[in-house]
Amino acid sequence: MIGNDWIDRTTGKRMYSTEDGRYKYLDESTPQHAGTSPFNIKVTTVGDELLYANGKSKVVAISGKDRSSIGLAGQFGTAYLYSAETGRFITSDYYMSDYPEWWKAFYANKPQNKYFGQSWTPLLPDDAYARSVPDNRPWSVNYKGLGTRFPFASAGNAQEPNPTYYDRAMWTPFGDLLTLDFAKAAIEGENLGNNPSGAPDILAISWTSHDYVNHLFGPESRQSQDQTVRLDRVFEELIDYLDQRIGVCRIC
Repeated sequence: MIGNDWIDRTTGKRMYSTEDGRYKYLDESTPQHAGTSPFNIKVTTVGDELLYANGKSKVVAISGKDRSSIGLAGQFGTAYLYSAETGRFITSDYYMSDYPEWWKAFYANKPQNKYFGQSWTPLLPDDAYARSVPDNRPWSVNYKGLGTRFPFASAGNAQEPNPTYYDRAMWTPFGDLLTLDFAKAAIEGENLGNNPSGAPDILAISWTSHDYVNHLFGPESRQSQDQTVRLDRVFEELIDYLDQRIGVCRIC
């Protein structure tokens, strides 16, 4: 993959890395240049090779970015990507014609709304951030009114969950929590790690919020430090969850 975008030499038009006009998002509108399939990826992934080898493994990829989830899923896995319109992790009809029942059950009660009204405040005492750059630097980006200093209100002035809340959430640690919640649902829904054939499964997760926070505030900011500490605790929760559900996780 040569980049996020490029100019197609034949048409002279912009090409997004994972766009494919033949496929559309399921149950949502599909913006121009949206990522919908791995067609432009000309090599195999680890998941593809695993499926070639046994044909029984499950490969599921999750990310806030379409290109990240599609790139991780490869040609034959299943990619779920975050929708800033609805706060759901969705997919396209390249991967399936309809969502599985576990997905429908998970989103039936709109779990993506659980963080509405909460604010992002520093997790640690002030002195823990002494070596980080203070808030409200000239280069900080006020993304859709999110602000440039703590606290950050995920809901803004909205009275109920809306696309602005869903979009902004992924640019804060709440995006990591949304990703974790969906990852657990996918593990249970697909019964990952308990393949009846004994074949290994792959769950690939790209944690998008870390990248977004650093784009807004910089890698040496208090926001970056706080998000990193919080993400480390998300990893702890996920690994403990896997240990209890599947067995002790060993990272080699």
